Amino acid sequence: MQAADTFVFPSIHEGLGAVAIEAQTAGLPCLLSDTIPLGAKVTDLVEFLPIDKGPDVWAKRMLAYVNFNRCDTYEIVRKAGYDIKDAAEWLELFYFNTVEGYKDAQYQS
Repeated sequence: MQAADTFVFPSIHEGLGAVAIEAQTAGLPCLLSDTIPLGAKVTDLVEFLPIDKGPDVWAKRMLAYVNFNRCDTYEIVRKAGYDIKDAAEWLELFYFNTVEGYKDAQYQS
């Protein structure tokens, strides 16, 4: 994604669209179809476009980003909960607490 100028995602059906979050982390302006869940927008770099209006709408919006200067979005994306280090720490605590709770329940039986 570091070699791209714009991230274009004209998907008809999609779950969260994690790749769009990855593109935002790379600082790319993102053109996503209006079928992508709104949760995929974690920065101001996202614009939702109608998938059923044809390619001209998409081409016009792509051209609007020709001279776009990327910005650092790391902190915004991290604060939205998409940092692997933070997620790994949360998961580790979750499993630890789950196992400890299970052990405590066994001792009380």
